[in-house]
Amino acid sequence: MSLQSGSFSGKSGFWVQWQDLLEFGDQLPSSPARLSERISCDWGFDTLEKDDLVLSLSIEEIGGLGELSVSVELADHNAPFNRLRASFRATYASLDLFKRDLLKHIAHEGEAAELVGRETT
Repeated sequence: MSLQSGSFSGKSGFWVQWQDLLEFGDQLPSSPARLSERISCDWGFDTLEKDDLVLSLSIEEIGGLGELSVSVELADHNAPFNRLRASFRATYASLDLFKRDLLKHIAHEGEAAELVGRETT
């Protein structure tokens, strides 16, 4: 997983079961459906808290106009105190593209899944 903005970037990786990715992908709504609650995925070691958490992604709708808040946390699994936390705004259109690409990636038909958004101010 990687995160890039105009002012900073971070990249981390962690081995996960493909079934976990598929389960996360199934939680993502397809248009015109909406999120009814916050969805998230966390990967890492043991408790998935503090330095045990390596990768985290959460998405929730904010307001009533279809804007999404996305939170990401990445850590170096060899040196977990090296950590990046960020949030950005996304749309349901970008979430649809992300879900499509995630499912392609799981099926070995695509390289990566990218959720595009804009920085919060």
